[in-house]
Amino acid sequence: MKNRSPEESIILALTSAATLCLMPFLAWRLLEQDWLIASLNLFAVLSAMIVFAHVYITGQVIYARWGFAILCAVELILTIVLKGPSQIGWIYPVIIALFMLLTPSVALMISMTMSSIIAGVLWSQLSSLAYYQLLFSILATALFIYIFTEQMFKQHRVLKQLSIKDPLTGVGNRRALEDKLLELMSYKRAYRDNTSTLILIDLDQFKDINDQHGHNIGDQILITFASLVNQKLRNKECLYRLGGEEFVITAADKNRDKASILAEEIRELIDMFLFTNGIHVTISIGIAESQANETSQEWLGRADAAMYKAKGAGRNLCCVAA
Repeated sequence: MKNRSPEESIILALTSAATLCLMPFLAWRLLEQDWLIASLNLFAVLSAMIVFAHVYITGQVIYARWGFAILCAVELILTIVLKGPSQIGWIYPVIIALFMLLTPSVALMISMTMSSIIAGVLWSQLSSLAYYQLLFSILATALFIYIFTEQMFKQHRVLKQLSIKDPLTGVGNRRALEDKLLELMSYKRAYRDNTSTLILIDLDQFKDINDQHGHNIGDQILITFASLVNQKLRNKECLYRLGGEEFVITAADKNRDKASILAEEIRELIDMFLFTNGIHVTISIGIAESQANETSQEWLGRADAAMYKAKGAGRNLCCVAA
């Protein structure tokens, strides 16, 4: 079975629930020969099924979530316009659906707009007490869900950052690097003239530094190193920690000649810099330009082989992969 994203699963679940909930009412309206509401329910059921099929087949959710959200709001408004206060109970599941489909601020805006229209429609159909009870219950529901979903979105953003950031240095981690490599290789396949280059950096004899000065000093060196390198990078150049003392720079839209200039500048910068406790550090660098029809792992492997070639030649060098 295909793995679905959370967004896909939500839309598939909501459209399925909408279809199952509306089908009995559609049948009831047909039996009562209430053709106008039956037509409205039929349109809602068919639209929900189309959205379900679109997401199930394509996996694309951007237009689907917007389309289904607008469908829910419009369907509710039209139903209340035609059938009056008896249909007001549907507003609560619709508000919940809006917050599940859209960002909290957008969902709140649409909910308030929808509620304002419905309030105008029902103004003369309810007693003052019933009207204001309804109005404030809708407002409270929307605000409560907004606060809840806004906190969930904040937590999701924090967790997402933690999942792609190296906790020590703050640069991208291996997972983020793998995603970036796939993105660059996909772009390379789409635009064959496009060239990107990997710069793989290894801190020379870093184990000796840890053994002699301790891991705390080693960690401080890694943090400072990442900061120094980041200061040298420009647009479309990103730094990732591959693991241990190995780092990778992705230089999008740069061939190996231009990337070699950047790599040499970084090598010289680190060679001249004195780290914590006056420790001198050198780096070995492997440079690999992207090639057509290779995988991201093969590309990274060529950069790694070039880096080991630099180490074998005496360290503190840059080597370019064949």
